[in-house]
Amino acid sequence: MLCSSVFLNASEAKDATKTDSINTDVASKPQKTSYEKGWELKLEKVSLNFSQTSLNNQRSYVSFRDTNLTGFSQLVVQEYSKFNVDYHARYFVIFNSLKTEYGVTFLRQAKTSIMNETRDNIVLSSDYTQRIWKANLFFDRAEIGPFARLGFQTEFTPSTPTGRIRILNLSGGVKLFEGKYIDNIYLSLFGEQNFTASLAYEGFGWRTGFNLKYKLNEKVNLLANLSFKDYILNTAAPSFNPKYQLSADVSLDSILFGNLSISPFLRVYMLKGRYIKDIGSNFLLGVSLSFSHTLKKPATIALGSEGYTKAL
Repeated sequence: MLCSSVFLNASEAKDATKTDSINTDVASKPQKTSYEKGWELKLEKVSLNFSQTSLNNQRSYVSFRDTNLTGFSQLVVQEYSKFNVDYHARYFVIFNSLKTEYGVTFLRQAKTSIMNETRDNIVLSSDYTQRIWKANLFFDRAEIGPFARLGFQTEFTPSTPTGRIRILNLSGGVKLFEGKYIDNIYLSLFGEQNFTASLAYEGFGWRTGFNLKYKLNEKVNLLANLSFKDYILNTAAPSFNPKYQLSADVSLDSILFGNLSISPFLRVYMLKGRYIKDIGSNFLLGVSLSFSHTLKKPATIALGSEGYTKAL
């Protein structure tokens, strides 16, 4: 479990405030007349995932304690949930989230039952994003701003003899977000501290990723997510010293009725150890049944006569 989630998923830097674009000829562009302000509480997703997984070179990565690379190629059932508590203002937005993942497979061999944990992850994060300006791209209109993010990762079940994984991660960079197609594209530097007694280390590196969406119709969305994390330096022992990690998935989110949806998906996970020749990988093809619900929305505040001609 060490490096899966040594790598705090990026999926976790989503956002939400609609603004307008800046152009040298401001008068030729429509001006924004309102903005969102206040708290937003949202159960972004709680799902049950069924998938067929195919693992390669997992034996080389036993010391990493990474549950993405444990077990065997098999049918997997997993739980996933994400709850957001965000605050919106005219010049900034704060994103807070709690994400959990847990998966277990039971194998029956002769008269023996074997429980194989395939996913175990809890990530708590807080992200401050300064709203700077809106850019007109050739395919989208999205906002640009710097951000700082603090994340803490642990797990439900201890995966090491010394207890649960405990990882603190601090990162900062710039992101492009809240467009019609762009939920989030980011580039950042990070510092990381693993406090787990048997796996303690400090690390520094860079990370990039994206969350994209495309509405096929009123009930079907195509979603694509990618996170890539590269360690420039770290003090981990050679047996579990990470070089880079890649996580990507594509899903077709289809609303069944109300807030209930079904999503076939393809997920790829790769981990490269600095001193290990082979790349550990996990390929999953499956389907997810999920539920989402917004508990509270921010208020819509009308702008004064000044309009929205200045950058946020």
